[in-house]
Amino acid sequence: MSYTDGGSLGQMRLHEARLAPRGNDGFLIALLHRIRSEPAQHGIRLHVDLHDDLPAIVSDEGKKLLFASLASVDRTPIRSWMDRARSGVATEYCNDGLPLRWASGGALAVAPHREAEYFVLSYRNIFPHGWNLFVGHAGDWEDLVDIGRILEREFREEAILYNRATDTSYAFNIPGQKFDPQAFQAEALSRWSLLESHREILPCDVVRGPDSVTVSPRTGGADSVPHTSEGLFLVIDPEALGIECMQIVRMPLPDEADLKTDLVFLDGELHTDGLLDSAIALLDIERYKQWMAEGSQGDLPLAHVYQSCKHLDGGIADSKQIRDDWEHRNDFCPVTAEMIARWPTAESGEPM
Repeated sequence: MSYTDGGSLGQMRLHEARLAPRGNDGFLIALLHRIRSEPAQHGIRLHVDLHDDLPAIVSDEGKKLLFASLASVDRTPIRSWMDRARSGVATEYCNDGLPLRWASGGALAVAPHREAEYFVLSYRNIFPHGWNLFVGHAGDWEDLVDIGRILEREFREEAILYNRATDTSYAFNIPGQKFDPQAFQAEALSRWSLLESHREILPCDVVRGPDSVTVSPRTGGADSVPHTSEGLFLVIDPEALGIECMQIVRMPLPDEADLKTDLVFLDGELHTDGLLDSAIALLDIERYKQWMAEGSQGDLPLAHVYQSCKHLDGGIADSKQIRDDWEHRNDFCPVTAEMIARWPTAESGEPM
């Protein structure tokens, strides 16, 4: 079975995929069979050789074929490679039968408010199931080369913050940003009937990670200047065959706004002809640490759940009623679990 998009040809190459039409659900993913890594101070640096002849995926159908065709293939080579890379030695992943997807990534959002801090998480009822971060795939060649474009765009697209008390929607100002703070939200705000709301800029901070990626692009038979993205948290997900390039964004919420009566988190991700409209929750970090220390008994201590279709006209629905029928209500997606586990070290400001 072919695992790439390609119709009757059974194979699509990156130079073809770049020209393929893609809608709101489309993306551009290269499949890598060879990746080099070398140790860096407190982290690792990946080296990705990107060229037009790599196999590619441009749709969810292609991803499903990829996972289905490799479902029974042992993921040990991926785990072994990452163990070697994290041990502080230069190593290379080389496996013709088990590719890794490039490129995807996003952000773990940490929201301080008054005396507490929260993880901002989005619920997924499809694989990988459970609470997820604001993540997504590359959309074009530039994204494949400069991963920072994906990280910033996914955070801006998917995390919509609205204040009902003041009829204000917030745009996020991020250090080193590549796009205008108000980019990517207009269509989602329009579909939430919030396009005419007041707009305010919310200053955010980025917690720098210990990892980096250098992409060496080659297109049309000619080499281009390599591009390095730094300050990353690299997460390899063997089951989803993903190299996830993550960042942590601290988004201080307005102290004067009440989390239950004023502020609302909305999912801004577009899906086919509408909004994906996933539920978004705030997970109190201190309460979560206590929950873990006590053996993870009962449901996750979610402080607030902003349930789809209930935010703007009926208040925030009772979280217990919402969560009872969610099969994966106490689960994290693998990338979420690793990023949350890495947060205490990142929070301290110590190198990782």
